[in-house]
Amino acid sequence: MKILAYRFSSLGDVALTVPVIKRVLDQNKEVEIIFVTRPRFSAVFPAMERLKVVEADVDDKYKGLVGLGRLNKMIAGFGPFHAMADLHDVLRTTILKQTSPSSTLIATIDKGRSEKKLLTRKTKKELHPIKSTVERYADVFRQLGLKLELDHQRQNYFSGESSAYLPALPEGKILLGIAPFASRIAKALPFDTWISVLKILNETGRYHFVLFGNGKVEEMKIAELKMNFPSIGHYPVLDLVDEIILMSKLRVMISMDSANMHLASLAGTRVISIWGGTHPFAGFLGYAQQMEDVIQKDLFCRPCSVFGNKECYRKDHLYECFDLDPAYIAAEIEKRI
Repeated sequence: MKILAYRFSSLGDVALTVPVIKRVLDQNKEVEIIFVTRPRFSAVFPAMERLKVVEADVDDKYKGLVGLGRLNKMIAGFGPFHAMADLHDVLRTTILKQTSPSSTLIATIDKGRSEKKLLTRKTKKELHPIKSTVERYADVFRQLGLKLELDHQRQNYFSGESSAYLPALPEGKILLGIAPFASRIAKALPFDTWISVLKILNETGRYHFVLFGNGKVEEMKIAELKMNFPSIGHYPVLDLVDEIILMSKLRVMISMDSANMHLASLAGTRVISIWGGTHPFAGFLGYAQQMEDVIQKDLFCRPCSVFGNKECYRKDHLYECFDLDPAYIAAEIEKRI
């Protein structure tokens, strides 16, 4: 049974498909999967038998209706397909489904949009956990008639990978991964707070910090971190696979609701996550991570959005969700380590 699967964005969302794809293939030996995603995301998939990851640059070569026609023609070369698994459910994948052969069995993710609206509306929120994104992905394959059970246990999906480029890490100290950047302001703990938290932790002498973040926008902040913590480990030359392998060597990753939370989960590493405008109840907690490792402030306005793409509407106290005492955050981290 050959299945065509799609998920184009974002990096964290694509990373969340990995445990599902792995278990589909482990539990259904007759299945082969062709997985189509953006080129820069393909590295999150470790080598798996019967999985072919196809890179599709939908921002350039395969952009627009003409580009999607070109993409369909390219993908047809890997067929014929018995089924299509739409793990994204956006206009692009809808068009791809509509142009697929009529004999193809199609299953589409239920994103739970109505539940998420109830969770994020300003008044009368229904604040409770909804189905996780990983289970929503799994349901797509179950719709196709496959057996599939997820164990929700941490696992290093890159344990079979090796790299000659990883740096030597100091012995005798606890290795803490630090991921102080997020793509959206409603997910980003203020940088000054990060500096204060790390100073408190650094004073204990117990930790060696390993910094994750390489973006152009972040260069000045990275320089500030290096100035405050000269021994901090930062390895901007590593590719994505090497970063995940490096994450597997950490005792704990400290992150926000960001891609690094999901990459560390693929490394089988425990993540202590700090949340602001978004909320783990929306279903995007890292795979096999625990609510007990979530640091967040209970407020009537949280969550204000699912993806952190809305500005704070509070007039009395902007981004109160991230008004957290650094000493409190540091104490919560130490308590969990």
